[in-house]
Amino acid sequence: MNKKIIIVVSFGTSYSDTRKKSIENFEDKIERDFKGFDVCRAFTSGTIINKLRNENINIFNVKEALNFALNSGYGECYVQPTHVISGIEYEKLCDDCKFYIEKFKKISVGKPLIASTEDCCKIADMLSSKIKYNAGEAVVLMGHGTKHIMNIVYPALAYIFEQKKYSNFFVGTVEAYPGIDEVIEIVKERGFKKVLLTPFMFVAGDHARNDMAGEGPDSWKNKFENAGISARTLIKGLGEYEEITDIYVEHMKKYLGI
Repeated sequence: MNKKIIIVVSFGTSYSDTRKKSIENFEDKIERDFKGFDVCRAFTSGTIINKLRNENINIFNVKEALNFALNSGYGECYVQPTHVISGIEYEKLCDDCKFYIEKFKKISVGKPLIASTEDCCKIADMLSSKIKYNAGEAVVLMGHGTKHIMNIVYPALAYIFEQKKYSNFFVGTVEAYPGIDEVIEIVKERGFKKVLLTPFMFVAGDHARNDMAGEGPDSWKNKFENAGISARTLIKGLGEYEEITDIYVEHMKKYLGI
């Protein structure tokens, strides 16, 4: 009998509530949609893994999960990341899996959330209808951002929102372009006096709670307030939207062939 396993790889979070709403929600969906497959969890953040282990919660890193699958007799191993784009972390994941090509009968790595222009269009349509904003309120999506060339996805998504006439939706990143200063500038130019901030990340973890909604002077909320724009927050990760997890599942069926 050929045993098959799907390893769901996330950056990880130490917040148990958002872990259940996003990561566990997605894993449960995979178990329902892919009968005959076992599901295993792995995180890429060593800091989060160590923190959880100190709380007696054991989470595999990627290599540990792959070795577990190999040593447990799985012939087919499918690795599905919850990454939003195919940046540095995604490339590291692919590199890790290359060492196991000859060890499994079959091993494949799935695509991130945004793997095509079509994905961007779907996401723009979905979020514009699902996020409940008030009249005259801008919606700012806070992405992570990366030095990788695939950071271009974020300004591309912002352009798609504009082209689709969702002109109150804006996209920024914590660690790359466009940053918070660029977003504030364009929101002000468009004449908005109110803004709703929400994460454009699979999990509403540390970045969402501190960098976006925190009380510190550099939080996005306070930066908007200091710029004269009233700000409120929606702490909800992309993994909490059924329509978003549907896109990942579509990718799994298309790119993994399962």
